[in-house]
Amino acid sequence: MNDTKQVTEWIVQYQAIERSQDTENQKKKQEQKELLTNILTALTPMLFARCSYYFGYTTEDLIQNGYARMIELLHEYDSSRTEVPVLGYLNRMIACYYFSLNRKMRKEQERLQSIEQDTLESALVAEDTHHYEYDWKNILSILNEKEYKIVTEHILKKKTLKTLCFGMHISYPYAKKLKSSALKKLRYQLQSVSCLK
Repeated sequence: MNDTKQVTEWIVQYQAIERSQDTENQKKKQEQKELLTNILTALTPMLFARCSYYFGYTTEDLIQNGYARMIELLHEYDSSRTEVPVLGYLNRMIACYYFSLNRKMRKEQERLQSIEQDTLESALVAEDTHHYEYDWKNILSILNEKEYKIVTEHILKKKTLKTLCFGMHISYPYAKKLKSSALKKLRYQLQSVSCLK
């Protein structure tokens, strides 16, 4: 990374051009564009580090989102309103951005999985399954003993997972894991059976 003084200087120059009244000047626009390129290039390692920390990986989309957020932050930062140095501010705010984005993406993924599980559960207990004549005994045979009990008792007979945990002498998180595993296996099995029909 470039010297922090140099990067800070570029940011100050960039913001000065941004706040000036002479925004129509082509030379100023070109200078501002070059400064922004220098700033983003210098701060790219920080974006990669923050992205890797919060996601465990980096993708082009995540880095591009980081660049977009960085530009917004450059517009928002006002040194007269804070004593935090600009690079410290950018570092902290990018960390917050990736944390929030990761959280939002995980929640969306969990929501979609929940919808899939609800759909599968309703397919398992649906009364109008006349579209396909499933061989449920064969389909359920792919489950191990504990998964089978979770599916038959919890999904089909509507017993709570807590009740089943107590009776099966397993923890609640393990019961949720068994349910998820069983539904995954059944989803795959139902898809393969549907494709054959």
